[in-house]
Amino acid sequence: MKVLFTFKVKTAFKEQLSKEYPNVEFIYTASIEDVSLEGVEVIATEGVDLTEEIIERASALRWVMVAAVGVDELPLNALQKKGIIVTNSHGVHKMPLAESVLAHLLSLERGLPGIYARQTEMRWELDKIPGEVNSSTALIVGTGAIGGEIGRLLQAFHVHTIGCHRSGHDSPS
Repeated sequence: MKVLFTFKVKTAFKEQLSKEYPNVEFIYTASIEDVSLEGVEVIATEGVDLTEEIIERASALRWVMVAAVGVDELPLNALQKKGIIVTNSHGVHKMPLAESVLAHLLSLERGLPGIYARQTEMRWELDKIPGEVNSSTALIVGTGAIGGEIGRLLQAFHVHTIGCHRSGHDSPS
């Protein structure tokens, strides 16, 4: 089996793949145009480099793994016509992004930006008494993987969460 990566992969990950899958030939390239696609069954891509022509040339291709959430840039009709499986990385960013949102929310509520700015001036007074998120209400616009995770984490702070999204259907709490 041949697996083609069309984006930069860390050396440690390459070594791990080779060790765990010794019977698989891994090919790494920055330009899909520069490699032979003969026998390539899997293409791991960020999605912007695949064209209908490449799909046509990759006669053994069975699976396209997109290392991103969106698949808008893919030639979906050509992939579907050949029965090629397409997967993406839905949900992969939910925890780090939800943690970042919580970090910023807590930082702002506790007045940390002002405290840090005054610290460099060696002034120790507060602009205002720091607030709490406890027992507050948060509106989350977009209840996909990231918004859902933000809501879940906020509930640990006893924040009442309200989620809204385009479809109008209920989302898991």
